[in-house]
Amino acid sequence: MSIAFPSLPDVTRVPFAYAEFDPTGASDDASLMPYTVLLAGQKLATGAADDYSVQRPMSKAQADAHFGRGSMLAGMCAAFLEANPMTKMLAIGVPDYAGGEFASGAVAFSGAVISGAPVCLYIGGTLARAAASYGTSAADVASALTDAINADPDLPVTAAVSLGQVTLTAKHKGENGNDIDLRLSYYQEPLPGGLSIAITPLTGGAGNPDPAPIIAAMGNDQYHVIGWPWTDNASLAALRDELDDRWGPLRQIDGQAIAVKRGTFGTVTTFAAARNDKHLTVIPSEGSPTPPWIDAAACAGVVAYYGNNDPARGFNTLLVPGVLAPAEADRWPSFPEKNQALFEGVSTRYVAPDGTMRLQKLITTYRLNPLGAEDKAFLSLNSPLTLSYLRYDWNNYLKLKYPRHKLAGDADANRYDPSQPIMTPKLGRAEAIARFGSAWLPMGLVEGFDQFKRDLLCERNDRNENRLDWLLRPDLMNQFEVAGTLFRHIV
Repeated sequence: MSIAFPSLPDVTRVPFAYAEFDPTGASDDASLMPYTVLLAGQKLATGAADDYSVQRPMSKAQADAHFGRGSMLAGMCAAFLEANPMTKMLAIGVPDYAGGEFASGAVAFSGAVISGAPVCLYIGGTLARAAASYGTSAADVASALTDAINADPDLPVTAAVSLGQVTLTAKHKGENGNDIDLRLSYYQEPLPGGLSIAITPLTGGAGNPDPAPIIAAMGNDQYHVIGWPWTDNASLAALRDELDDRWGPLRQIDGQAIAVKRGTFGTVTTFAAARNDKHLTVIPSEGSPTPPWIDAAACAGVVAYYGNNDPARGFNTLLVPGVLAPAEADRWPSFPEKNQALFEGVSTRYVAPDGTMRLQKLITTYRLNPLGAEDKAFLSLNSPLTLSYLRYDWNNYLKLKYPRHKLAGDADANRYDPSQPIMTPKLGRAEAIARFGSAWLPMGLVEGFDQFKRDLLCERNDRNENRLDWLLRPDLMNQFEVAGTLFRHIV
């Protein structure tokens, strides 16, 4: 028998010393699978980037230039970069729907200041402060606040004043403007005495962008985590269909979407229960002053950073930087609200003793299979993240090690020259067992080595003689989330 060279032909007769390199067996290390994150959001006309173009801002300043300072997407990019400066992040800027409506609200002042203190108005969690010294009229305080708001280009609103009332208008058309939080003295700052202040929340925003051009702009590039700011049914249905298709065997560019929903417990759970989407994670705002789209971008940053490090490790206790905690009266108790929410497709967070927002349990909205039976296959966000990695690693391993191999049955396997590039069902089975035992098991992604070997199938396809099929049944690693202890004491 002669050694099978990949390129050096046997018909070479010119005398020389010939050597070539075959990298197919050089490395069987676990694949890195570096994540790419996509943020989609609305841009302002002042942004230099073309509508629906994919950009890669590496700083807040670049995001401001691409999408317009104070835009939804510029804010999302800044929040992501604060949470995760390591993972590759791309962004698609979307223009407002032309037929949409701007949300608007107001802050009305009356009376006069008899004890001075600044007016601290938080707009989407960002402070706008106006001086209110002794004797200042309501109209003057309103004017000062208007100037302070318009002087901050990062705020999501513009302001106009008339007769002591500050009218606030969202910079973008659409429903998201209704979620811009307005509140006084988030950090319990004292208010000026003698001055009455009435807040009218932003309402009236309508008409979200069409999701079709956004999905078209995504092309066939893979985005492992997607920060999605819109929670209307049309947007989420289009995203669901696209992600389902991306997860399929013919595209294999899977990804998971993260969205934050504002509203009461009933509003959020009803919303999530209607989704049943294995590729969507819904996190409740619980009344956080931070805009939901900013919150979603920060959460996407955390999920991408830690999910890429270890997709099987839970996200509980992880800090979500830049997201303000809701007021104590707005927080959902762990029991029964949060416990019930986790049965209705809603993920949970908590406020740590230091006042920071931290993840508690991240799940998808998937609860029922197509027949309506209860199904936990994709409940934990770690499940699709882990499956995504296993598929990527397995495919990458085969493509590296067996790029141009022939395929034969097992009957003559012992008669082939060992250097011949021939794959057989027996070898395919051995490779699957080896990958499970040498890569996935040591990484803590799976368990049950004996069960995996027992359930493994590898066989030639009956209808295609050039195809080898595997049935792999990995038992995915679980997360240690609940510790139950019974103390049965003796006296």
